Amino acid sequence: MYSCCNANSSRAGVQSTILLAVVVWLLCLTVTYLLQQFDDFIHACANGELENFSVADDCLDTFLRSRMAANCPKVWSVCELALLLSHGQASVERGFSVNKELVVENQSEQTLAARRIIKDHIVHVNRVTDVEITRNMVLAARSARAKYANYLVQQKEEQEVEK
Repeated sequence: MYSCCNANSSRAGVQSTILLAVVVWLLCLTVTYLLQQFDDFIHACANGELENFSVADDCLDTFLRSRMAANCPKVWSVCELALLLSHGQASVERGFSVNKELVVENQSEQTLAARRIIKDHIVHVNRVTDVEITRNMVLAARSARAKYANYLVQQKEEQEVEK
């Protein structure tokens, strides 16, 4: 009787090659199954949930967990592991340097977050000239001054209530 751990046997080499091939085949089946489940999940969410996801207001891990954990537990466990992977400190430090570039004295946290989202989108589309100007963006720009004036009035009222 030969063991696959016995390196001196040529039969052990054949057995370990077959074992490795079976493991690779099982991994391919598992990956294919997980990719199919993830694809099904994306298509199921495409009816509105994914379009309503907001980078400014929602966290990706919370969004995925709330929708994926119950329906696709195996896919969620892989996503969870991917979200837990350490990418080192480079991205964090890069984020600090970008924030340092964007920070203006006496700037609110909301303003910094908005400026960061804008910068990330410009980087995503490659250039400022590639940003698509939509009707909603134009309408938001038109009403921005009025919204800011309302915000200042609300802040003033809150300060008066605190006194």
